Amino acid sequence: LLQALQLSQAPQARVLVVGAGTGYTSVLVAELCAEVFAVERFQTLTEGVRRRILQLGLSNLAVRTGDGLAGWEERGPYDRILLTGAVKQVPEALLAQLAGGGFIVAPVDTPDGQKLLRLHRSGEPEEVQLAHPLPPLSEGASRAL
Repeated sequence: LLQALQLSQAPQARVLVVGAGTGYTSVLVAELCAEVFAVERFQTLTEGVRRRILQLGLSNLAVRTGDGLAGWEERGPYDRILLTGAVKQVPEALLAQLAGGGFIVAPVDTPDGQKLLRLHRSGEPEEVQLAHPLPPLSEGASRAL
């Protein structure tokens, strides 16, 4: 997933991570680019990521609890958006938060199996090599955890 973001070509990138989980991927992205904003649906996981941010002294990573599939519009636009779990279709709300020239990296479930796609605001999606299928993302903020 990180290679598909092509951050070595965009060290000044602003990145949105959808599905922060424990924060591992978000921290790695924060080491490779200028600013990272992560959304996680589980409050407990969000609190854990915040503790890690403080422990690591990262000033370029912010996290919040919410519906990642709606993005984080107030902090956009983004040069890159990473979905850490599979979707059937990339939400328009995320496409609308892309900066000019930006793209989304998303595992997408298709009738032919899961594919990792790089999607630009306009134009054909580009298929990227995927090592193994990822679990689906769920809508909304969680009421538990």
